[in-house]
Amino acid sequence: MPEPELISPRPRAPSPTGCYRVGPITYRVDAEAIAAWARLQGLAAETRGESGEGDVAYYQVYLPPFSSREEAEQAAENLKAAGLTDLEVMYQGSLKEGVSLGVYRQEASAPRRLAQLREMGITPVLDARRKERERYAVAMSGRGTDNWQARFAEAFPDQTLQTSPCEESTTAGR
Repeated sequence: MPEPELISPRPRAPSPTGCYRVGPITYRVDAEAIAAWARLQGLAAETRGESGEGDVAYYQVYLPPFSSREEAEQAAENLKAAGLTDLEVMYQGSLKEGVSLGVYRQEASAPRRLAQLREMGITPVLDARRKERERYAVAMSGRGTDNWQARFAEAFPDQTLQTSPCEESTTAGR
């Protein structure tokens, strides 16, 4: 009698493995909820903080940094001699060796100061300085359970699931 032929079961094709990102998300609690949901779907998930610009904090009128502290101080002395008293040489930060000519909370106040300075022959810079705002994102990776992406869209209709490059930290849990 011939030997029976053994039939091996076909290996099931694995679900695609990928990396995904959701964000920006305004509140950390919402990001954590999405990450927890993703873990229940068999994905590795990590919440991350991201910085972004928020609303205008104030408007600043200034002369850009001079090449030395001495030049900045001399410019400030010349402006004081011309009748300006509300100014200050900046000794630190990105405008180090610049001269601050005013900081204003209201947008309408800064252009008035700018016009006054231009009438005096001074050409300052006007910048809107913005508050830093923390936002969040969720990085996810793995195969996940069947149809998890469709369930994501149902569970979080206001969020967009995006494919993203895989990073070492998000692929370790696969």
